[in-house]
Amino acid sequence: GGGHNGLVAAGYLARAGRRVRVLERLDHVGGAAVSAHAFDGVDARLSRYSYLVSLLPQRIVDDLGARIRLVRR
Repeated sequence: GGGHNGLVAAGYLARAGRRVRVLERLDHVGGAAVSAHAFDGVDARLSRYSYLVSLLPQRIVDDLGARIRLVRR
């Protein structure tokens, strides 16, 4: 799937020269790390597991050459 772990695994496999195809059943990637409008009429975006994404090891970010910007609220 296109959640955090699936995307990291796909990134490492691609860097190792493998052909990778990520399949996701939803209309977006990110898994539980995606922010969403949880309540109609309320201008607030919530994420179930955004805290866990903030724990993403810097080594993985560096290995994959990812550009990640974490916003503190």
